[in-house]
Amino acid sequence: MKSFKDYEVYSELRVVPPIIVRVDGVNFKKKLSEYKKPYDERLKNAFVEVAKAIFNSPFTPELIYLFSDELNVYLENLPFRGRIEKINSVVSGLVSSLFTLQMNKEFFFDSRVIPIKKEEVFEYLAWRQNECWRNCLNSYAFYTLLKEGYDPQEAIKTLEGIKSKKLHDILFSKGINIAKVPAWQRRGILIYREEYQKEGYNPITGERVSTKRKKIVVNEEIPLFKNLKNKI
Repeated sequence: MKSFKDYEVYSELRVVPPIIVRVDGVNFKKKLSEYKKPYDERLKNAFVEVAKAIFNSPFTPELIYLFSDELNVYLENLPFRGRIEKINSVVSGLVSSLFTLQMNKEFFFDSRVIPIKKEEVFEYLAWRQNECWRNCLNSYAFYTLLKEGYDPQEAIKTLEGIKSKKLHDILFSKGINIAKVPAWQRRGILIYREEYQKEGYNPITGERVSTKRKKIVVNEEIPLFKNLKNKI
């Protein structure tokens, strides 16, 4: 008799490192009516805490790039022997529970696994950072129109198909210099571990000693990835 275990045809699909796991909110904006538009520091800080917690989970990311409701988790060491189904289910569940705890309100996230070459990482990040920039322009433009009396559907239709440069000019004409908004809104946030030397002393010999440690760094003033030539 055939076992129903045989029906789990996707459970053994595996991926080799490195990979990026991209995590996105599900119906995210519908739950944010009480938060400041287009950006709220509380949401940003919650995402940062979630990202930091991932570093202390079964996953050991090299870095996490986040903007809006998206986290890009770069992994060179894979848990669960690289099983795609397991990685996706655990990451999405982890982020959903961590963010729900941060916000004291239920949120859900999904995830996808993206195989990538190590030398392609900055190119990938530049692509997502370009999306972050576009998202920033669209968000400010959308909520500016709402303040002027547009209803949401009118605002969406008005902005449809407008290129980034034109959006920038429209906002500037309305007194919003997008270049002056916080860098994390325009370029996103990068979170990673950084090595440092911890100074101390040997209690037996009394000699000073220095040991290497790692700390989690949250960088909200990141450069344009497209300008970076170095590799991870």
